[in-house]
Amino acid sequence: MTQTSYNEEGSYQYLETLTEELQQAYTEMNMQLDELKERSCELFEIRVTNLLEQGRTVAEELNNALSSLKDTNYEIMQASKLHKELKNIL
Repeated sequence: MTQTSYNEEGSYQYLETLTEELQQAYTEMNMQLDELKERSCELFEIRVTNLLEQGRTVAEELNNALSSLKDTNYEIMQASKLHKELKNIL
């Protein structure tokens, strides 16, 4: 084997090794990307769930406040009727 053919074979072997390493790095990168996508989806679902729960809590508080307001308005109307009746009696 001549020096030239040895260098060509060594270069070919180096390129082959480099190609394998690049393919392995690419595969690992894709696996990490898939894991990141999955984790990102999980975090998004958790955030949406938390926001929905907060929305439900706010809606319940608003409904309670509305009920309380209706009760107060009813009591004011009843007091107003009683006041008118008492005025008419006196």
